[in-house]
Order: sequence, then structure tokens, then C-alpha cells
Amino acid sequence: MTENSRPPFFARTVRKLSPLIIVGWLAVTLILTLASVGGDWSAAIPSLERVAEKNAVSLMPKDAPSALAMKRIGHNFGESDSDSSAMIVLEGQQPLGDDAHRYYGELIAALRDDPKHVEHVQDLWGDRLTASSVTSPDGKATYVQLNLAGDQGTPQGDESVAAVRDIVDRSSPPACVEVYVTGAAPLASDMQHSGNRSILKITAVTVVIIFILLFLVYRSVVTVILLLIMVGVELAAARAIVAFLGANEVFVLSTFAVNMLVFLAIAAGTDYGIFFFGRYQEARQAGEDREQAYYSMYRGVTPVVLASGLTIAGAILCLTFTRLPYFETMGIPCAIGMAAAVAVAVTLVPAGIAVGSRFGLLEPKRALRVRRWRGIGTAVVRWPVPICWSLRSIFDAMDGVDKLDDNLQIMVENMDELDAIMPKLLVQFPQMIAIMKTMRVSTLTMHTTMSGLMAQMDETSKDAAVMGQTFDAAKNDDSFFLPPEVFQNPDFQKAMKSFISPDGRSVRFIISHNGDPQSPEGIERVEQIRTAAEEALKGTPLASGKIYIAGAAATAKDWQEGSKYDLWIAGIAAICLVFLIMLFITRSFIAALVIVGTVVLSLGASFGLSVLLWQYILGIHLHWMVLAMSVIILLAVGSDYNLLLVSRMKEEIGAGINTGIIRAMGGTGKVVTTAGVVFACTMAAMAVSDLQIIGQIGTTIGLGLLFDTMIVRSFMTPSIAALLGRWFWWPQRVRPRPASVMLRPHGPRPAVRSLLSPGPDAATQPIRMPD
Repeated sequence: MTENSRPPFFARTVRKLSPLIIVGWLAVTLILTLASVGGDWSAAIPSLERVAEKNAVSLMPKDAPSALAMKRIGHNFGESDSDSSAMIVLEGQQPLGDDAHRYYGELIAALRDDPKHVEHVQDLWGDRLTASSVTSPDGKATYVQLNLAGDQGTPQGDESVAAVRDIVDRSSPPACVEVYVTGAAPLASDMQHSGNRSILKITAVTVVIIFILLFLVYRSVVTVILLLIMVGVELAAARAIVAFLGANEVFVLSTFAVNMLVFLAIAAGTDYGIFFFGRYQEARQAGEDREQAYYSMYRGVTPVVLASGLTIAGAILCLTFTRLPYFETMGIPCAIGMAAAVAVAVTLVPAGIAVGSRFGLLEPKRALRVRRWRGIGTAVVRWPVPICWSLRSIFDAMDGVDKLDDNLQIMVENMDELDAIMPKLLVQFPQMIAIMKTMRVSTLTMHTTMSGLMAQMDETSKDAAVMGQTFDAAKNDDSFFLPPEVFQNPDFQKAMKSFISPDGRSVRFIISHNGDPQSPEGIERVEQIRTAAEEALKGTPLASGKIYIAGAAATAKDWQEGSKYDLWIAGIAAICLVFLIMLFITRSFIAALVIVGTVVLSLGASFGLSVLLWQYILGIHLHWMVLAMSVIILLAVGSDYNLLLVSRMKEEIGAGINTGIIRAMGGTGKVVTTAGVVFACTMAAMAVSDLQIIGQIGTTIGLGLLFDTMIVRSFMTPSIAALLGRWFWWPQRVRPRPASVMLRPHGPRPAVRSLLSPGPDAATQPIRMPD
């Protein structure tokens, strides 16, 4: 081995210390696993799910209009200082009778005896005056509204929800009467607990899927098990580090952060293992011995893995710029977890391959099929323009053009009917013209009469204007009137306590939606309610009053609007960061621009596939969180697959641009396709989660990655590279064609000329002699 081809120091160190590295990582993983399940170190390193529950954060920003409205209402009415609300529903098979009333009274008393968790009980059914407002039309159901201690989603809020449920569980409802606890706070608590419980189920499904896919690729149980063990070590290390930092309150967590961390670590760790294993087996089939194959693998894959990890971690870290806790809580934990997974990948995986190769465990069981991928590469470099154009057509087919075509067909049908009606309309036009002339004469006569009448009305309005000014100066509210004795009525005083604040400066309305308040229709009603309130206050002494809207619909509206701004902030930051990383790795401005640009262009098609699946096939609307959370992952991971292809093209560029593209397609086709399918299936396995939101996010990312792997990386990126030629590598200077055999041992043409015919400038020409 020559000096110029001497392997990197880090690669030699990992190979030399590979047994110690493997033992060290396995020992660390064993200790962390025992600690997380209750070993001697459980107090120092608790499980990730327990940390998430202990350090959970409210999923609504404190400055959101709906949260501020909820707290302001509670403060003005002296009821609570949090945004947590719950509802206890009583439902019977028959109309609720005296036994249900007695049970209701006992339940209200038990709730009021727990002021630590229940700050206010809105008892309307217990009063005959207000009972009808909370009773169903058939008399079989009623409810009681609660204000709980602690903001929804926080540990204190979850504790309050658990306390209310415990009170309900310990109560004894009458026969045929069911009692339910629901509302915003219980929903947030259930969402967190369900998400954490689903992790084990999704992980089991994911492992089974990955095992089957890898076995189909490698046809070796030993290779698959070794790879899964390495992925397990990466996952355990990432979970333990994030749990330790979270337990020490370095950052807060949410169930979405925990789920995304776990499955990103599994998917990315598996991908990195596939990259290393695939490159090692490719080198072995190329005739290299085990040591040379190891160094070829390390030299070719490690920069890509480091760039991939940095890209994913950096893109996810951009979520810290957002304001919604849904996204913000994912930034730092997932970035740290990805950094830990990459550290394991670049040390443990090569060490495992170094040890396994000495026993002949990782040899390829069958020849790699590169002919098909080289055929695709040949077609791409031969017809780059038609391929790019066909891909553009695929994108258009997924962005709603079909709806436009359907509407045009309907319009054409109506135009045919209009063509049949037009002759009949032309016959009526002369009569209509004569009538319009008569109407013109009548209008002129009426205008002359109205001019005199308007003068008389102007004189009359002066007295009304003076009267209005007098009423305004008197500050008398003529818009509403009640006799003074009404305020002494006991029933009216009870109603005032529920709807008018003690200081008399605030009034509230309780509005029930006809449908799901968090649906698109329910969210649209928020502005309609605000407009109706503003219109009602116009022209009254309350016109300058402030209007606040709280509740499920207002909260969903704040989430939806906040996600739009967060998407722009995090998306632009992630795109800029990914571009800079690609620029640093490829050293080409155009190549980095193409890598990021093709992924951005594919996002529309990816979400089109998700909408097709969820809304048109399954009939379920996509949650507003799906778009923002999926964009970041698709940007980072999609760029990684393109980066692996472009990096391989850079290695093979000495053979010429087109030949390098063909060889890169042949060498990375199967590896990247396998990695993309595994990553996509890992994300799609999130569909079995108990939370529908998690399932939608996972399937959207999975569909996007499949599209990026099969279409963008396989056709679009190489066709653009072939179309641009040497400009693809600008500002680097590359040869469109390989150098001749005569020039290769001596360098560029000027050096060869100076060598063959020395001149005055010969001493200044660099000549590289063969070793």
C-alpha cells in the first residue's frame, strides 16, 4: 500500500480497536437498558417515556389568543388561573331520574372536596333554573363543566385529570347510567399516554418489517441479526442520552418528540448499516480483499453518514425556531438523539464489519445485480430531457389538474345548453328594448318627483339629529332595558353569577357547535362568532369592549394558524441549512442546488399521495400538524439519498461525466433503494399507533420517501446532472470525457507537452510522475 493510498487514521484506529469498541458499546447499552427498566441506576437514568410524562409541556403557547382568553375568563370570574377544562357526562338508557340526581349531587360534593385539583365546578344541572341548558332533549344525558389546576398537557394538568377520573371511578353511579370524563385536558392527557404506550407496539412491528426486508436483500440471517443488534445499540444510546438530559431539565419533551426520536433512530440507524454493509459487499465482489474492502467502505460511506446525520439533526434542530410546543419540543431532543445514533454508526458498525469479516460472516450470498441500474443510468444520460419532462407530467398529475379537467367538462356541457337557448333569447330582444325605453321615461319623471321629496326629508332629519345628540350626551342605554325589581329576583341573581363577572365588567356566552368544533367547518365558525359579537356591540355603550373566544374551536384555530408560520420558519431555515451542508460536502454550488431543489419539488407530489390515501381512499382529513412535521424529515432524508448518489458520481467522474453517472447508478442503485424502502416502511409502521396523528405523519413521510427514492433519486437527479454536464459541478473544473491513456501517468496536457519538448517554461510546469 503506497503512501498516497494509506487509509485514514480514524479508519485504522477503529479496525485495530474493533473488539474493544464492540464490547464498550454493548456494555454501555446493557447498563442503560437495565437503568431504564428499574436497575440500580434508574434514579439517574429513567426511561424516556417516564421522563416525557414527568417533564411534559403544554402543547399550546402561553401567548395564544385562546389560551389567554381561557385564563382571562377564569380570572375575571374568579374561577381558575389555568387553561385546563374538563367535562363529566352522565348518560342513561332512560331519562335521568331522582337516583341520577342524588348521584350527581354526591359527585359534585366529592369534586368540590378536592380544591387541589379541581378549581371550579360549574353546577348547572343541580339548579332547576339552569338544568334545562345542560340536559339533552330526550332527558337521557347531562354534563358538568370543570376547571382544573395546571395547564393542559403539563404534569400538574395530568395529575388533575387523573384525580378527577379517580373520583369518578370510586363513585357508584345508578344502574344503566354511564359516566364519562372528557374535555380538552383529558384529551391532551390521553394523547400523551396513548402515544407513549404505542411506542412498544410500533417498535415490534417495525423490527419485524425490517427483518423481513433485510433478509430478502442479504439472504443471510447472521447478517440481518448483526445489523439489527447495531441498530438496537444506536437506539438505546439515543434514548438514554435524551432521557438523562431530559431528567435533568435541560429541555422538555412531548409524546410527539419521543415517537419521532425512536423511529428516526431506528430508520436512520438501519439506513447507515445498509450503506456500510452494501459498500463492503460491493468492494468484495469487485475483487478486493477484506482489509481493502473495509477501507474502501469506510472512505466512501463515512463522509456520507456524517453529512446525513448532520443534515437530519440540523434540519430537525430548526424546529427550535418555531413557537408551537408541538414542533419546538422535537428540535433539541431529536437532534441530540440523531447525533448519538451517528456516533454509534461510524464506530460500532465499521468495528462490527471488521470483526465479522475476519470470520467470513458478511460475505455476499449472491452477486449484486448492477446491470439493471446501469441500464437505467444509460437511459438517463441518453435521454435526459424526455425523462425530466415525463417527471414534470407526474408532478402535475398529482397537484389537482384532474379537478380542473372535470370542471371544464361540466362547463362544456352547459355551453351546449346555452347554444340551444340563444336563438330564443334573440327573438325577445326587440320587445325588451321597447320596454326599457318606456322605463327610462318613467325613471326620469320619478327622479323629478323625488328631488322635491328629498328636500322635505332633509328638513325633517335635522330634528332627529338633534335628538340623537341629546341621547348620546345623556349616556343612556336604550338598547336594552330591565325593570329594577328584576335584579332583586333570586333566580335572576343565580343566572348572573354564571354569566356575569362579580365586578360586572365581563359577560360570557356558552356556545355549542353543531358538529365537531375542531373540524374545518368548526374552525371557520370562530371568526363568524367574533363578527356576530362585534356587530351586536356596534351602536351600544359596549362598542369599545374587547371580545375573547376560548374553547376547542378557538384552540384548533390558533394551532392551525401557528403551524403555517412555523412551517415557513422551520422550512426555510432547514432548506438553507441543508443547502450549506450539501455545498460543503459536494464542493459544487449547482450540485447542492440540484440536490435540495429536486427534494423541494417532490414535496408537492408526496403530499398529494398522502391526501389521496387519507382523504380520498380512507375518508379521513389530514391533521394540520402533518404538513409541518413531515416537511422537515423529507427535506433532510431525501437530500441524503441524493447526496449518496452525487458523492458516488464524484468518485467515478474520472471516467467521464456520463460514464460516472452510469457507474454511480449501478453502484448505489440497490443500496439506496433498499435504504429508502426500509426507511419508508419504518415510518409507515407508525400507522399502527393509537394516535391517528402519528399514523398520518408516518405514512406521509413513508410515501414521500418512496417517491423520492424511486423517482427523484433514480431519474430526476441523474438526468439533470447529465443535462448540465460539467456545469453540474461548477465551480469545480471537471473533464467531460476521461483522459487518454498516455496522459494519465503524467498529468494534464501542458505537463505532457513540457515533458516531451522542454522549453523556457518547462521548469514551471508541474509534472506528476508515476509511483
